[in-house]
Amino acid sequence: VDEYDDIWLIYQNLRYYCIKKFWSIFQTKWYSVELEFSKRCCKGCFVSILFAISI
Repeated sequence: VDEYDDIWLIYQNLRYYCIKKFWSIFQTKWYSVELEFSKRCCKGCFVSILFAISI
């Protein structure tokens, strides 16, 4: 059981490190990415609403 606990702990630490690394790299670009995603999402929703109305 202890071995599995150690592996789990290592996994958690690695995951945390990767998330931190990822965040630090993309933090500066995050706003533009979020904005782009929002625009695409809104466009998709708008199109599907128009499509639903046309039916």
